[in-house]
Amino acid sequence: MRSLVKIAIILTFPVLLYGGETGRIVGKVTDQSTGQPVEDVDVYIEGTELGAVTGSDGGYVINFVPAGTYDVTAAHILYEPVKQIGVVVLADQTTYLDYKLKPTVYTIDKPIESIAVKPIVIISSGATERHITAKEFDQMPIQTVTEIIELQSGVVSDASGYQHVRGGRPDEVVHFVDGMSVRDPLTGHEAFTLNKGAVEEVSILSGGFDPEYGEALSGVINIVTKEGGAKHSGLFRYTTDAVFPKENPLNFGHNFFEASIGGPAVTKKVRYILSGELRFDDDFNPRHFRTYQPQDEYKLHGRLTFRLPRKIGKFSVSGFTTRRQHLRFRNTWKYHPDLEHCSRSYRMKDYFAQGKLGLKITQNTILSLKGGYLQHNYQTGPRDGTKEAELWGERKDFWEDYYFIAEDEIYNTIAEAEKIDDPDERIAMIKGALIDTLVNYPWIHPDYGIVHNPYGVMATFTYPSLRGYANPAFMTSGYYRLWWHMYSEKREASVDLHTMGKVHEFKTGLKVRYYHLGSWYNSLPWSSTPFWDYYNYKPVDLAAYIQGRLDFEGLFLRGGMRFDYFNPKAQKRKHPENLLSEEWVDAKVKYKFSPRLAFSFPITERSKIRFNYGQFFQTPPMRMIYLCQISEVALRGNQIIGDPDLSAKKTTIYEVGYENAFTEDFGLNLTAFFKDVYDMEGTREVFALPVSYTIITNVEYGNIRGFEVALIKRLSNYWRSRISYALQFARGTASDAWEGYYNYVNAAPDPITGQHPPFPKIDYPLDFDQRHTFHFDFGLVFDEKFPLVALRDFNANWIASFQSGMPYTKIDMRGNPLGDKNSSYKPGFWNVDMRVSKSIKFGLPRLTLIFQVYNLFNTEQWLDVYPSSGEPDWDGKEFTPGMFIGKLTVFDRDYHPSADADHDGYITNVEYFEAYMRARKDILDDPANYGPPRIIRFGVELSF
Repeated sequence: MRSLVKIAIILTFPVLLYGGETGRIVGKVTDQSTGQPVEDVDVYIEGTELGAVTGSDGGYVINFVPAGTYDVTAAHILYEPVKQIGVVVLADQTTYLDYKLKPTVYTIDKPIESIAVKPIVIISSGATERHITAKEFDQMPIQTVTEIIELQSGVVSDASGYQHVRGGRPDEVVHFVDGMSVRDPLTGHEAFTLNKGAVEEVSILSGGFDPEYGEALSGVINIVTKEGGAKHSGLFRYTTDAVFPKENPLNFGHNFFEASIGGPAVTKKVRYILSGELRFDDDFNPRHFRTYQPQDEYKLHGRLTFRLPRKIGKFSVSGFTTRRQHLRFRNTWKYHPDLEHCSRSYRMKDYFAQGKLGLKITQNTILSLKGGYLQHNYQTGPRDGTKEAELWGERKDFWEDYYFIAEDEIYNTIAEAEKIDDPDERIAMIKGALIDTLVNYPWIHPDYGIVHNPYGVMATFTYPSLRGYANPAFMTSGYYRLWWHMYSEKREASVDLHTMGKVHEFKTGLKVRYYHLGSWYNSLPWSSTPFWDYYNYKPVDLAAYIQGRLDFEGLFLRGGMRFDYFNPKAQKRKHPENLLSEEWVDAKVKYKFSPRLAFSFPITERSKIRFNYGQFFQTPPMRMIYLCQISEVALRGNQIIGDPDLSAKKTTIYEVGYENAFTEDFGLNLTAFFKDVYDMEGTREVFALPVSYTIITNVEYGNIRGFEVALIKRLSNYWRSRISYALQFARGTASDAWEGYYNYVNAAPDPITGQHPPFPKIDYPLDFDQRHTFHFDFGLVFDEKFPLVALRDFNANWIASFQSGMPYTKIDMRGNPLGDKNSSYKPGFWNVDMRVSKSIKFGLPRLTLIFQVYNLFNTEQWLDVYPSSGEPDWDGKEFTPGMFIGKLTVFDRDYHPSADADHDGYITNVEYFEAYMRARKDILDDPANYGPPRIIRFGVELSF
């Protein structure tokens, strides 16, 4: 198996690409004058080898059509040919396309053309789905796939940027690229984001999904990549805000380059597409005001498709590589003299390759064989400025990586240690690499007593200090206290058998995945007894599914069953209550069955009622399984330990919906849903010898219920719109797996009883319980035939959204809760984004000018607040000059001229009070508590 994967990777490198997902086109051809079916009509998709011939009933089916937009022609020798332009085929869905042909007795050189429209209601779908095509993607004021997902009903983004679909945790959403999951198995989050130029279609499935999609509880993001077209095409786009002067607050140092090229290669049976991005920012994540958060990122995607002879199938290889690195600004480090190298930086590198062979067994049956590889590397901590200067010289090129402290020494030592068979010797060598190497490095403990801030305030003085709860200090020396490297590899092979007919569809498949997972961690690099960890595991999982669909005149039925198997290939403690015991047993093999069922009842040709039910299981992020299993690591006090026997969490979903297209252009969608989530990961204390510890276990519960409504206006008469509203209630016993540790296990004990706070006995609003979300998407699209010349090829799009506030627990100045947990709510806020573009043709090439604005009205958006005040810039604590003692002179250690307002060499209590309040206001006014300010970008695009 490993040899086959290596061969596949070699064959796909350096040309990188992905395979495609398919739908089908079904329709009927009739005589325009008599209404009778027409037999032997050739219906074909232009630029492809796909097509079908109508039968005696005039019906036809074109199966296995890659998702995309096509021109489809119906031709017969006795009728005028008709071409429908812009037919949209969606992944896993049926596109209905009927023709009415006009008889003729003369030859027609050019077929009659009509514009096809994307259906508002997908009659065959039994669940909540939203499909966004590449064309729609380009018109909207968004830049990434992530931004598309945020616009969907029921999707909530928290202050950290994580997305929650219908009240689920962020690791409950799985992204698929051409049928292969790109979820990082260690963290449960998306490993990478595909560049926009590679995307043909994005499907968001939030109300249930077919059994072929596994390891997801809340939602599936299915991305279908582009294939090269029948003709050569290309695009170059540059977007920037550097048109503003460097000192202007609207200049965030954003420079974004996009390019793509594709078409036939050598012959029409071979097609290629290459696309990529380069992005550079001085502040990649603007919040409230401009800060120093540099980022550079590159992405490269490619795909090569071979159409096999005699239309027997298709072979494709695809791949993707990306490198993103950035500094995350933290307000406490803003006056550090070497912020860039001493604060926390990140470097993420990803590699993805996939090969797919599709063979037509019969006209209606296809056999698919896939092989894939995914690698994710994550490094965080402070960087080595001296080493980077040696590597880069005076200028850093975009392909050069950040270099982290002691990176080579640790990497090389652990690589040698992993070759040693003796486990004790191996662990000792790894421990030395992670501890001794960093301790011996010129590492400096953060010192709060060195003043490099403009206020002259020492954090070590005897007055009320800046330290403690909601009173952070400016760090003016030292390094960020973390060094962490994680890596994950996944090798995947699958086989699928898919058959389609006019009435039925059947699909079954088997998938096996081999993982290689590891982590090297030290959170106190200057200490000889830090929190540290190392693991290296190779688990295996397997999945099989069977699903079918029946399309009757008055009923569409979808259903099936999924089987999941997981072998952690690890051992657990036989006596978890005794950490000194060295008896170990194998962790259990896990397996689950997941039934899925969905109905769609058409009321008319344009309306339906649907129902969806399913059970969904998801393996926990594997970091929670393998964390801190080394005995020496577990014996350190105050430790969180993973559980190799952690079970999958389970969600049961019920959903009912009504969809109706009132006219060809207007539609309504109503949906109600309920979710029960069991066995979510949480933390609990284990009383053991010689020290107690905290274990991650299946102990938390959640339930989510809600209602969604959307009104859709398709593009016609030069405008389109979508208005959506979602009301949902997300409740549970823990918002994330670590909540129990930080809020209860590690909380200060009661001064009278000595006990920690009790765990919740009932559910409560989760941290991401955003009750109300509203989106209004409006677009004006004027084509090249618009009567007013000045507005030809002009597009204008606006997205307005309202989000109600998320909950928090209000506390007093001593940290005591004032009411039930999460019983208070932050204020909501509005946001409006805009994109305007104008295209100009110069023969074959097309020049497009772009103007884009985020947060058009510069509304202040509160993402987080201090729980003692409910405000984002002040915690409500009051001070008076009398709380401060003066008499500081130039001879005192705590004297600093910045606090001496009149510069007489003497700091009074009033002067110190005023300096302290300025410093406190500065550090509490954290930009991370706010959403982005107004951002204005200009772009230019050249395409052919």
